[in-house]
Amino acid sequence: MKLKELILISIGALAFLLITGIAKAKDKYLDPEYIFKKAQVVAWPEDNGNLSNSYEIIDETIQKGYAHQWVTDITRDGGYAIRLEIRNDDTGGLDKSRKGLWGRTEFGWNNSGRYGETWYRYSMYMPKESIVLKDQFAMLMQIKTNSKLEKYQGNRECPIIPLYVRIQNGHFQISQSKGDTCEATELPNWGFVYTKNGIKDQWLDIVVHANLTNKDDGFIRFFVNGELLFAQEGKNMYRVNGQYPPILRHNLYEGKRIKGQDRIAPMVVYYDAFYGAKTCEDLKVDLLGYTCDQFARTVPQVQRTQYLDAYWKSQEWHLQKAVNYSNN
Repeated sequence: MKLKELILISIGALAFLLITGIAKAKDKYLDPEYIFKKAQVVAWPEDNGNLSNSYEIIDETIQKGYAHQWVTDITRDGGYAIRLEIRNDDTGGLDKSRKGLWGRTEFGWNNSGRYGETWYRYSMYMPKESIVLKDQFAMLMQIKTNSKLEKYQGNRECPIIPLYVRIQNGHFQISQSKGDTCEATELPNWGFVYTKNGIKDQWLDIVVHANLTNKDDGFIRFFVNGELLFAQEGKNMYRVNGQYPPILRHNLYEGKRIKGQDRIAPMVVYYDAFYGAKTCEDLKVDLLGYTCDQFARTVPQVQRTQYLDAYWKSQEWHLQKAVNYSNN
Protein backbone atom coordinates (compact mmCIF):
# COMPACT_ATOMS: atom_id res chain seq x y z
CA MET A 1 0.00 0.00 0.00
CA LYS A 2 1.37 3.39 -0.99
CA LEU A 3 2.24 6.06 1.57
CA LYS A 4 -0.40 8.44 0.17
CA GLU A 5 -3.09 5.81 0.60
CA LEU A 6 -1.96 5.11 4.16
CA ILE A 7 -2.16 8.83 4.98
CA LEU A 8 -5.69 9.12 3.53
CA ILE A 9 -6.83 6.06 5.48
CA SER A 10 -5.34 7.48 8.69
CA ILE A 11 -7.04 10.85 8.17
CA GLY A 12 -10.34 9.09 7.53
CA ALA A 13 -9.96 7.00 10.66
CA LEU A 14 -9.17 10.06 12.77
CA ALA A 15 -12.18 11.93 11.35
CA PHE A 16 -14.42 8.94 12.13
CA LEU A 17 -13.14 8.80 15.72
CA LEU A 18 -13.64 12.55 16.12
CA ILE A 19 -17.20 12.46 14.79
CA THR A 20 -18.01 9.42 16.92
CA GLY A 21 -16.54 11.12 20.00
CA ILE A 22 -18.59 14.27 19.43
CA ALA A 23 -21.76 12.22 18.96
CA LYS A 24 -21.13 10.35 22.21
CA ALA A 25 -20.48 13.64 24.03
CA LYS A 26 -23.77 15.04 22.77
CA ASP A 27 -25.64 11.99 24.04
CA LYS A 28 -23.92 12.31 27.41
CA TYR A 29 -24.67 16.00 27.77
CA LEU A 30 -28.35 15.45 26.95
CA ASP A 31 -28.69 13.14 29.95
CA PRO A 32 -30.55 15.23 32.60
CA GLU A 33 -28.59 13.48 35.34
CA TYR A 34 -25.20 14.39 33.87
CA ILE A 35 -23.25 16.84 36.07
CA PHE A 36 -20.99 19.36 34.33
CA LYS A 37 -17.89 19.61 36.51
CA LYS A 38 -16.19 22.77 37.72
CA ALA A 39 -13.69 24.15 35.19
CA GLN A 40 -14.86 21.57 32.62
CA VAL A 41 -14.22 22.64 29.03
CA VAL A 42 -17.21 21.73 26.86
CA ALA A 43 -17.10 21.60 23.05
CA TRP A 44 -20.08 23.40 21.49
CA PRO A 45 -21.29 21.67 18.30
CA GLU A 46 -22.80 24.71 16.56
CA ASP A 47 -21.23 27.60 14.67
CA ASN A 48 -20.74 30.57 17.00
CA GLY A 49 -18.39 32.80 15.01
CA ASN A 50 -15.31 33.94 16.91
CA LEU A 51 -16.63 32.98 20.35
CA SER A 52 -14.45 29.83 20.13
CA ASN A 53 -15.59 26.25 19.80
CA SER A 54 -15.84 25.58 23.51
CA TYR A 55 -16.96 27.11 26.79
CA GLU A 56 -15.89 26.55 30.39
CA ILE A 57 -17.98 25.81 33.47
CA ILE A 58 -17.24 28.46 36.11
CA ASP A 59 -15.95 27.06 39.43
CA GLU A 60 -18.84 28.35 41.56
CA THR A 61 -21.42 26.41 39.54
CA ILE A 62 -23.48 24.17 41.82
CA GLN A 63 -22.81 20.48 41.24
CA LYS A 64 -26.33 19.27 40.45
CA GLY A 65 -27.66 17.72 37.25
CA TYR A 66 -30.33 20.39 36.85
CA ALA A 67 -27.86 23.28 37.17
CA HIS A 68 -26.53 23.07 33.60
CA GLN A 69 -28.18 20.98 30.89
CA TRP A 70 -28.19 20.63 27.14
CA VAL A 71 -31.73 20.49 25.72
CA THR A 72 -33.37 20.15 22.32
CA ASP A 73 -37.03 20.81 23.21
CA ILE A 74 -36.77 24.58 23.78
CA THR A 75 -34.34 26.23 21.37
CA ARG A 76 -34.11 29.50 19.45
CA ASP A 77 -32.50 28.32 16.22
CA GLY A 78 -32.87 24.54 16.31
CA GLY A 79 -30.23 22.08 17.42
CA TYR A 80 -29.22 22.60 21.04
CA ALA A 81 -29.78 25.14 23.80
CA ILE A 82 -28.37 25.40 27.32
CA ARG A 83 -30.75 25.33 30.28
CA LEU A 84 -29.65 26.75 33.65
CA GLU A 85 -31.51 26.29 36.92
CA ILE A 86 -31.00 27.16 40.57
CA ARG A 87 -33.12 26.17 43.55
CA ASN A 88 -33.42 27.27 47.15
CA ASP A 89 -30.17 27.10 49.13
CA ASP A 90 -28.02 26.24 46.10
CA THR A 91 -24.52 27.58 46.78
CA GLY A 92 -21.17 26.40 45.46
CA GLY A 93 -17.45 27.17 45.40
CA LEU A 94 -16.25 30.46 46.87
CA ASP A 95 -19.85 31.70 47.01
CA LYS A 96 -20.22 29.71 50.24
CA SER A 97 -18.05 32.26 52.03
CA ARG A 98 -20.07 35.26 50.85
CA LYS A 99 -22.71 36.90 53.00
CA GLY A 100 -26.18 35.59 52.22
CA LEU A 101 -27.13 32.88 49.72
CA TRP A 102 -25.50 33.11 46.29
CA GLY A 103 -26.81 30.25 44.19
CA ARG A 104 -24.99 30.16 40.87
CA THR A 105 -24.66 28.29 37.59
CA GLU A 106 -22.43 29.93 35.01
CA PHE A 107 -20.33 29.35 31.90
CA GLY A 108 -18.01 31.51 29.82
CA TRP A 109 -16.44 31.56 26.37
CA ASN A 110 -12.98 31.73 27.91
CA ASN A 111 -10.93 31.45 24.72
CA SER A 112 -12.57 34.38 22.97
CA GLY A 113 -11.68 37.40 25.10
CA ARG A 114 -10.81 40.63 23.33
CA TYR A 115 -10.52 44.39 23.67
CA GLY A 116 -11.64 46.91 21.10
CA GLU A 117 -14.73 46.86 18.92
CA THR A 118 -16.75 43.66 19.02
CA TRP A 119 -20.23 42.28 18.42
CA TYR A 120 -22.01 39.59 20.42
CA ARG A 121 -25.42 38.05 20.08
CA TYR A 122 -27.30 35.44 22.05
CA SER A 123 -30.90 34.57 22.81
CA MET A 124 -32.47 33.90 26.21
CA TYR A 125 -35.79 32.53 27.38
CA MET A 126 -37.06 32.74 30.96
CA PRO A 127 -40.24 30.76 31.75
CA LYS A 128 -43.01 32.76 33.40
CA GLU A 129 -42.83 30.53 36.49
CA SER A 130 -39.34 31.81 37.32
CA ILE A 131 -39.55 34.44 40.04
CA VAL A 132 -36.71 36.68 41.10
CA LEU A 133 -37.26 37.65 44.71
CA LYS A 134 -38.30 41.20 45.46
CA ASP A 135 -35.29 43.42 46.20
CA GLN A 136 -32.91 40.63 45.08
CA PHE A 137 -31.46 40.07 41.61
CA ALA A 138 -30.69 37.36 39.09
CA MET A 139 -27.50 37.89 37.09
CA LEU A 140 -27.94 36.87 33.43
CA MET A 141 -24.91 38.01 31.44
CA GLN A 142 -21.51 39.58 31.97
CA ILE A 143 -18.64 40.78 29.84
CA LYS A 144 -15.92 40.27 32.41
CA THR A 145 -12.16 40.08 32.86
CA ASN A 146 -10.47 37.18 34.60
CA SER A 147 -10.34 37.68 38.36
CA LYS A 148 -6.61 36.90 38.27
CA LEU A 149 -6.09 40.38 36.85
CA GLU A 150 -7.47 42.52 39.65
CA LYS A 151 -6.53 42.71 43.30
CA TYR A 152 -7.69 45.58 45.42
CA GLN A 153 -9.25 46.00 48.84
CA GLY A 154 -7.95 43.53 51.39
CA ASN A 155 -6.23 41.53 48.61
CA ARG A 156 -9.62 40.47 47.32
CA GLU A 157 -9.75 39.74 43.60
CA CYS A 158 -12.15 42.06 41.84
CA PRO A 159 -12.58 41.63 38.08
CA ILE A 160 -13.51 44.53 35.83
CA ILE A 161 -16.99 44.05 34.36
CA PRO A 162 -17.58 46.62 31.60
CA LEU A 163 -21.13 45.32 31.20
CA TYR A 164 -23.48 43.16 33.20
CA VAL A 165 -27.19 42.49 32.80
CA ARG A 166 -29.42 41.18 35.53
CA ILE A 167 -33.10 41.03 36.39
CA GLN A 168 -34.22 42.96 39.43
CA ASN A 169 -37.85 43.60 40.37
CA GLY A 170 -38.93 42.19 37.04
CA HIS A 171 -36.83 44.31 34.67
CA PHE A 172 -33.30 44.43 33.31
CA GLN A 173 -30.69 46.30 35.29
CA ILE A 174 -27.65 47.24 33.20
CA SER A 175 -24.50 48.40 34.88
CA GLN A 176 -20.78 47.73 35.35
CA SER A 177 -18.14 47.08 38.00
CA LYS A 178 -14.94 49.11 37.71
CA GLY A 179 -12.88 46.62 39.71
CA ASP A 180 -11.67 49.27 42.15
CA THR A 181 -13.82 47.67 44.84
CA CYS A 182 -15.58 44.34 45.11
CA GLU A 183 -18.97 46.00 44.79
CA ALA A 184 -20.58 47.11 41.54
CA THR A 185 -20.24 50.79 40.71
CA GLU A 186 -23.40 51.95 38.96
CA LEU A 187 -22.77 55.03 36.85
CA PRO A 188 -25.40 57.80 36.78
CA ASN A 189 -26.38 57.15 33.14
CA TRP A 190 -26.83 53.40 33.62
CA GLY A 191 -29.94 51.81 35.02
CA PHE A 192 -33.14 49.91 34.34
CA VAL A 193 -34.68 48.97 31.00
CA TYR A 194 -37.67 46.92 29.97
CA THR A 195 -38.85 45.45 26.69
CA LYS A 196 -42.02 46.32 24.82
CA ASN A 197 -43.57 42.88 25.38
CA GLY A 198 -42.03 42.00 28.73
CA ILE A 199 -39.15 39.67 29.54
CA LYS A 200 -40.57 36.26 30.43
CA ASP A 201 -42.15 33.47 28.38
CA GLN A 202 -40.58 34.51 25.06
CA TRP A 203 -37.25 34.36 23.28
CA LEU A 204 -35.32 37.59 23.63
CA ASP A 205 -32.66 38.12 20.94
CA ILE A 206 -29.89 40.22 22.45
CA VAL A 207 -27.16 41.99 20.48
CA VAL A 208 -24.31 43.85 22.15
CA HIS A 209 -22.14 46.21 20.11
CA ALA A 210 -19.23 47.50 22.15
CA ASN A 211 -15.84 49.12 21.99
CA LEU A 212 -14.12 47.79 25.12
CA THR A 213 -11.40 50.25 25.95
CA ASN A 214 -9.95 52.61 28.55
CA LYS A 215 -10.12 55.42 25.99
CA ASP A 216 -12.85 58.03 25.66
CA ASP A 217 -14.08 56.52 22.38
CA GLY A 218 -15.50 53.48 24.17
CA PHE A 219 -19.19 52.62 23.94
CA ILE A 220 -21.72 49.91 24.73
CA ARG A 221 -25.05 49.42 22.93
CA PHE A 222 -27.60 46.90 24.13
CA PHE A 223 -30.32 45.75 21.71
CA VAL A 224 -33.27 43.48 22.48
CA ASN A 225 -35.30 42.04 19.60
CA GLY A 226 -33.80 44.58 17.20
CA GLU A 227 -34.51 47.62 19.38
CA LEU A 228 -31.78 49.69 21.01
CA LEU A 229 -32.81 49.94 24.66
CA PHE A 230 -29.60 51.23 26.15
CA ALA A 231 -26.47 53.10 25.02
CA GLN A 232 -23.44 54.31 26.97
CA GLU A 233 -20.52 56.36 25.67
CA GLY A 234 -17.02 56.72 27.09
CA LYS A 235 -14.39 54.42 28.54
CA ASN A 236 -15.61 51.17 30.06
CA MET A 237 -12.30 49.50 30.98
CA TYR A 238 -10.21 50.85 33.83
CA ARG A 239 -7.15 48.67 33.37
CA VAL A 240 -6.00 46.83 30.26
CA ASN A 241 -4.05 43.59 30.27
CA GLY A 242 -3.63 41.62 27.06
CA GLN A 243 -3.29 38.34 28.93
CA TYR A 244 -6.76 38.53 30.48
CA PRO A 245 -9.14 40.40 28.14
CA PRO A 246 -12.87 40.46 28.95
CA ILE A 247 -14.95 37.46 27.92
CA LEU A 248 -18.66 36.84 27.43
CA ARG A 249 -20.30 34.90 30.27
CA HIS A 250 -23.83 33.56 30.61
CA ASN A 251 -25.10 32.92 34.08
CA LEU A 252 -27.96 32.53 36.45
CA TYR A 253 -27.19 33.52 39.99
CA GLU A 254 -28.79 35.54 42.70
CA GLY A 255 -27.29 37.68 45.40
CA LYS A 256 -27.67 38.16 49.13
CA ARG A 257 -30.84 36.12 49.59
CA ILE A 258 -31.41 35.24 53.24
CA LYS A 259 -32.94 32.21 54.91
CA GLY A 260 -36.72 32.33 54.73
CA GLN A 261 -36.74 34.05 51.33
CA ASP A 262 -37.60 30.88 49.44
CA ARG A 263 -38.86 30.89 45.89
CA ILE A 264 -42.16 29.18 45.08
CA ALA A 265 -40.49 27.68 41.99
CA PRO A 266 -36.92 27.14 40.71
CA MET A 267 -35.32 29.92 38.70
CA VAL A 268 -34.73 28.78 35.11
CA VAL A 269 -33.31 30.39 31.97
CA TYR A 270 -32.43 29.01 28.52
CA TYR A 271 -29.59 30.33 26.34
CA ASP A 272 -29.07 29.74 22.63
CA ALA A 273 -27.92 31.28 19.32
CA PHE A 274 -24.48 32.34 20.62
CA TYR A 275 -22.33 34.25 18.16
CA GLY A 276 -19.39 36.65 18.17
CA ALA A 277 -17.91 38.74 15.34
CA LYS A 278 -15.89 41.84 14.56
CA THR A 279 -18.63 43.37 12.41
CA CYS A 280 -22.39 43.20 12.25
CA GLU A 281 -22.20 41.73 8.75
CA ASP A 282 -20.26 38.78 10.16
CA LEU A 283 -22.67 38.35 13.08
CA LYS A 284 -25.22 36.60 10.84
CA VAL A 285 -28.21 38.37 12.39
CA ASP A 286 -30.21 37.40 9.30
CA LEU A 287 -30.38 33.86 10.69
CA LEU A 288 -32.62 35.26 13.44
CA GLY A 289 -34.67 37.43 11.10
CA TYR A 290 -32.86 40.78 11.42
CA THR A 291 -30.79 43.09 9.23
CA CYS A 292 -27.75 45.12 10.23
CA ASP A 293 -29.69 48.32 9.57
CA GLN A 294 -31.60 47.58 12.78
CA PHE A 295 -28.35 47.65 14.74
CA ALA A 296 -26.90 50.84 13.28
CA ARG A 297 -28.56 53.09 15.85
CA THR A 298 -26.48 54.84 18.50
CA VAL A 299 -29.34 56.53 20.38
CA PRO A 300 -32.22 54.49 21.89
CA GLN A 301 -35.51 54.74 20.03
CA VAL A 302 -37.50 55.18 23.24
CA GLN A 303 -36.94 56.71 26.64
CA ARG A 304 -35.43 54.18 28.98
CA THR A 305 -38.43 54.23 31.35
CA GLN A 306 -41.20 54.15 28.74
CA TYR A 307 -41.81 50.39 28.84
CA LEU A 308 -40.86 50.27 32.49
CA ASP A 309 -43.64 52.67 33.49
CA ALA A 310 -46.13 50.29 31.90
CA TYR A 311 -44.59 47.38 33.80
CA TRP A 312 -45.20 49.03 37.17
CA LYS A 313 -48.93 48.94 36.34
CA SER A 314 -48.95 45.34 35.10
CA GLN A 315 -50.56 42.37 36.77
CA GLU A 316 -47.22 40.53 36.79
CA TRP A 317 -45.60 43.21 38.95
CA HIS A 318 -48.50 43.33 41.41
CA LEU A 319 -48.46 39.53 41.74
CA GLN A 320 -44.70 39.45 42.30
CA LYS A 321 -44.82 42.34 44.76
CA ALA A 322 -47.51 40.57 46.79
CA VAL A 323 -45.61 37.28 47.26
CA ASN A 324 -45.07 36.50 50.93
CA TYR A 325 -41.61 35.07 50.63
CA SER A 326 -41.19 34.15 54.27
CA ASN A 327 -44.07 31.68 54.09
CA ASN A 328 -43.09 29.88 50.85
